[in-house]
Order: sequence, then structure tokens, then C-alpha cells
Amino acid sequence: MLTHPTLDLLADLGLHGMAKGFRDLADNPEGAALGHAEWLGILLERESTLRQQKRFEGRAKAAKLRHLAAVEDVDYPASTVLRPCPTPAGTSIQDAVKAATRRPRPR
Repeated sequence: MLTHPTLDLLADLGLHGMAKGFRDLADNPEGAALGHAEWLGILLERESTLRQQKRFEGRAKAAKLRHLAAVEDVDYPASTVLRPCPTPAGTSIQDAVKAATRRPRPR
């Protein structure tokens, strides 16, 4: 197979993820055991992943976030208490739940 013209054509078409996947599969001895459909699937997956990553990086850069943060960095104090929502006067919570989930009668 002509490797260099194929890589050049993929690069010219702007399919850089597929070109990188093609190089990786051609260099890997296990790649020879794969069928054409599997090769194509891997190359398309690489291209899709690369495009998603570039979109995410562009959006992250455009967001101009001031701090690098992660969910693990959020400090949830132990003093946070959940309070029940108020119910109409003269009703219990069970009655309010029943009224909210009651289905209308068919006419």
C-alpha cells in the first residue's frame, strides 16, 4: 500500500486525526490482523475524537476561565442542612405529595 501518498492526501483533506491513526495502525503489528472495516472504524473514531477535542479546547479558551477548577475542589461544608419545602396550611407533606401526583379523572 502506498503509505506516503495516502498520508499526504489525508493531510490535504484536513483529516489529521485519520492521518495520525493511519500512521499508528501501520506501525503497529496488530494492525495487519484487522480487516478493512475495522481499520476504517478506528480511523473515523480517531478523526471524530480529534475534532471533539479541538472544539472543546476552542470553547475552553474562549470562555476565558480565571481559575482552573475541578469538581473535587468544591468545598461542601458539613453544616449544610436540607430544609423541607413549605406546605399549604392545614395539610401534611403526604397530602401535598398525593395532591401533586394525583392524575385527573377521565371525562
